[in-house]
Parts: sequence; C-alpha cells; structure tokens
Amino acid sequence: MLFCSGTVETGCWHATFAVTRPMKVLYFDGSSAANIPEGTMDTQDLVAWSEMRPELVDNEAQRIQDLCKWGLKYGVNGLVRMEMNLCASTCLAIHFLTIDLVKS
Repeated sequence: MLFCSGTVETGCWHATFAVTRPMKVLYFDGSSAANIPEGTMDTQDLVAWSEMRPELVDNEAQRIQDLCKWGLKYGVNGLVRMEMNLCASTCLAIHFLTIDLVKS
C-alpha cells in the first residue's frame, strides 16, 4: 500500500501529528519539491549548498540535515515539500519542539 505503514497482517496505520507551538517552515512546492535528478531540486540544492549537487539527489538524510543547518541561522524549525504527496520534516525536533500524536 502506498503512503501507508504496516503489513497486510497487522493492518495499516497513518500517523497525524500536531505541533504545540507555532513553527517557521521552509516550503518547497511543485517542481522544486520533485525528488528526481532532472534539475527540479536545484532550489533545494541552492538553499542547502549554494550550488547544484545532482549527485546527492537520492541522499535525503544529507539534504534534510543541511537544509536544517541553513534554517537554524534564520529560525526555521522545519521543511515542507508538496509534490504529489506531502513530506514534512522537523529540524532538531527532539531538542526544540514538542510534538503530540493526534488520535483519530
């Protein structure tokens, strides 16, 4: 199942989270959010590294870490990428944010 955690045997679950204080987030939309090597991630590359780094297109952990490092200078708490699905990452959530699981 796409966008779902769990197995057929255990069932599927979807987690919804809510922050307990306002956040400043960096938002990438449309083509700048697309996670493909054909140049669509150039905006993210420029923010993270001040240059295009197509060799790192599949290195999500490094990209998020470096975008968060950039964001710390400007008080950014997280990242949101809106493509065909929503990808949200909080920067240093363990140290600075309290996130509550919303039960539905």
